Amino acid sequence: MRPRFRELRVSDFFDIEMTEYDRRKRHFLLANTLALQEVVENPFCFAMVAGRPIGLGGVTPTHEIWGVASPEIGLHMLRFTRYVRKMMEFYGRPVWATVAHENPAGARWASTLGMRRTKVGSNGWDTWAVC
Repeated sequence: MRPRFRELRVSDFFDIEMTEYDRRKRHFLLANTLALQEVVENPFCFAMVAGRPIGLGGVTPTHEIWGVASPEIGLHMLRFTRYVRKMMEFYGRPVWATVAHENPAGARWASTLGMRRTKVGSNGWDTWAVC
């Protein structure tokens, strides 16, 4: 089944299979209902679904790129990344992301999106930006 893109729903955060790292982020988001509502109502946030969600992502009002990919995304990660790149072009610059030191896959994805590490954080998070 070819995945399709659609608007983000609150239920997507419950339905997507996540890694342990992403589950910790989900717990924070679900505990903050105002932040969750802001993400879901943002027209620059989306879900990639193939029966159930396999990727969630978007650009926040503060120009931050974010994404969560299920292990099921597999070969569709390239399409997911291209979709985010198009969104970045449409949204405008500057865009940025924060990536945890413990998440090398996130750093690779930020690099693939054309970002460079601009700040190594002492708090466990690095800042990446399109330069």
